[in-house]
Amino acid sequence: MNGSYNGCNFVVRLRGLPWSTTQSEILNFLQGCKIRRIHFITNDQGRSTGECFVVVETKEDIDLARSYDKNMLGTRYIEVFESSHAAMSDIMKNHNNDLSNSQNNSSNNDNWREPVVRLRGLPYHSTKSDVMKFFNGLDIAQNGVHISSSKPAGEAFVAFVNMDNALRALEFNRMNMGHRYIEIFKSTYAEARTSIINDTQLMVRQKTNAALQPQGSSMNNTGSNCNNDMNQYSNDPSSQNNYNSDDRNVNNYTTGNNESGSLKRPMPSSFTMKLRGVPFEAGKKEIYDFFSPLIPIRVEQENTIRGRPPIWYVEFGSREEATEAMGFHKKYMGTRYIELFPLFDDNDRSKMIRS
Repeated sequence: MNGSYNGCNFVVRLRGLPWSTTQSEILNFLQGCKIRRIHFITNDQGRSTGECFVVVETKEDIDLARSYDKNMLGTRYIEVFESSHAAMSDIMKNHNNDLSNSQNNSSNNDNWREPVVRLRGLPYHSTKSDVMKFFNGLDIAQNGVHISSSKPAGEAFVAFVNMDNALRALEFNRMNMGHRYIEIFKSTYAEARTSIINDTQLMVRQKTNAALQPQGSSMNNTGSNCNNDMNQYSNDPSSQNNYNSDDRNVNNYTTGNNESGSLKRPMPSSFTMKLRGVPFEAGKKEIYDFFSPLIPIRVEQENTIRGRPPIWYVEFGSREEATEAMGFHKKYMGTRYIELFPLFDDNDRSKMIRS
């Protein structure tokens, strides 16, 4: 990892911000920059001064940030210029701002004793290698990455060799992996172990369902390899926590040709919707991208009459996510808008495909 500990060698300063500016707006304004921390400057009354410091990862990020100088945020243009950790510390102290209490910094670590973090928001195609690359420069425990296949929100757990590395991992909160920012939370061995158990149960259910499928349909569920010895997950941070999980594969179900006619598949969850108007050339990747940052837990295509566009079905892990996904109704995919039809309030909601 470039830069010093906490990545403070590379700092830019923004001036002219609207008083109501949020961390999310800064992330969007500096799109493409690998951001480590954001420190808003406030006056003695706790009100925004319209300035902030942003700690980035590399010199290239500073150059990219400076290219946004005089760009607009809302109705105001923003000044962006290079700064330093020393200048940031001095100005924050002069304004009675504590760096340890700034945005994107984790506090209250006194009760956190196990070097495990939970990640949320991974791209659906993420692998263990991607996670390890994301934490470049930190020491991860042997086989210390587990990517959940039972959670729809792109969740993973990472065990580090010690608490120092785990604390430094929190500094990566809201840094980008691909085109998505990753949220990082303090966790425990017990929480990670529960995730592994849930994945194991999901894998068993999927194998059972696959055995019951009519001949001609195929299911490719090669998610997590959950044959873990749970006894190896102790509460001792020095123990080797072997999160033995294969690279992530999000429930890739494909429909084959069923010579017998109709194909019916029971769904484990009822939060399903039908998509109409999807372009002929679109595949699962385009469906996942369409719903980003939401992540469906299952995607299937219904075979249609030759010459007619295919009909797709997606399933979400909760009513809240499915309801939020309905906000994409008539959103465009390429040159076509997509119609969404919720099935989770219908009598036929336990069926995803009837062809």
